Amino acid sequence: ANLNWVTATKNKAEQIQESRSYYGVSNLTLIEDSYQVAFRKQKQLGPISDLGVIAWLRKAELDGIHMNTLDFASKNLEATIPELRNLSTAPIDQVIPILQKICSECGIALVVLPYLAKTYICGATIWRKKKPIVAISSRGKRIDTFWFTLFHEFAHLLLHGVNHIHIHYEHDAEDEANALATDLLVPDDLYRDFVEKRPYQQKQEITGFARSVGVAPGIIVGRLQHDGLLAHSSHRDLLELR
Repeated sequence: ANLNWVTATKNKAEQIQESRSYYGVSNLTLIEDSYQVAFRKQKQLGPISDLGVIAWLRKAELDGIHMNTLDFASKNLEATIPELRNLSTAPIDQVIPILQKICSECGIALVVLPYLAKTYICGATIWRKKKPIVAISSRGKRIDTFWFTLFHEFAHLLLHGVNHIHIHYEHDAEDEANALATDLLVPDDLYRDFVEKRPYQQKQEITGFARSVGVAPGIIVGRLQHDGLLAHSSHRDLLELR
């Protein structure tokens, strides 16, 4: 209710009716079954709120299902990756509408939602009526997190095609989608060459390499930090999601 996803009311009966309507179920005990999601309890993150996860997924579904898109075609998504990657250099508030337009032309409904406490969700892909709904949360407020999560979901679409629901939690273990997302953002051969031949810890070198690849410098900083090549305290100003 605080996010205005449902109508706030103090009446218990109305609260139940609002919840039924929001989740599209006749009985609230059916909420979790309606998504058939195998929630992974990640102890290192703390207790996950299953209902919070479902509420977030449902909001993504409700917003995405009404977006007009073409039919999904993985070849169209793959062809637009360079254009999508280049958008990381622009202010995020200007980029979202452009991202949504490009995604819709590839058959994807892109939704950006606030983060809900104790869900630890970075992003998710939900298939409804043969349309993939890609949802990204505002968790972390880091430019590298936002763009990696987005490309992680794109990678799942390219690798696995039609699926029911995929959830990307914070600190997920490495998988093939992570590897592909990393390479789509910053081609691995260029990155390795940069690390081997340049003083990669210097801000000027990072910004120059980012410019040559066509991505925001914060994405390079995030990858260097992830690979243990750069201290997490380094170049924080480049990581801010603006």
